[in-house]
Amino acid sequence: MPSANNVGIKGKIYHKQAREIIAKVFKFMKEEAENGDTTIPLKNYKQRVLAATGISDKVYRSIVKEAEKVETTPGGTFSSPQKGKIPAKKLDLPEAEIAEIRNIIYNFYITEKRRPSLKCILNKIEQQQLSFNGNVSTLWRLLKKIGFK
Repeated sequence: MPSANNVGIKGKIYHKQAREIIAKVFKFMKEEAENGDTTIPLKNYKQRVLAATGISDKVYRSIVKEAEKVETTPGGTFSSPQKGKIPAKKLDLPEAEIAEIRNIIYNFYITEKRRPSLKCILNKIEQQQLSFNGNVSTLWRLLKKIGFK
């Protein structure tokens, strides 16, 4: 067992949630020390953990389940929640509208004698009142899909 002077990892950064849990555990242990007795019997370790950390029963169960998995897996570690990815919008346009957008691009070369930007193409689409209701990045994906580079 490590000595009281050699506990923890020097230089480790604890984020907000970990600091909040540590503060709750500290408060729980301090209250027990001031009372001179345990507020919850030692045999009821689950209730002690819930009271000390302030987590819900569901969170407790999922952490215990993950801990069992980490212990049985060699080199296993706890996972962090991942940010969910927002799925890309579907580009369902009729072929006639896609052909119209293609013509808008070709007309830039013919009538205006310049390369069109995505913003200019989007403005022309809005002027011709096509049913395309995306932004610049959606237009870019559409143009790549129909063969423009």
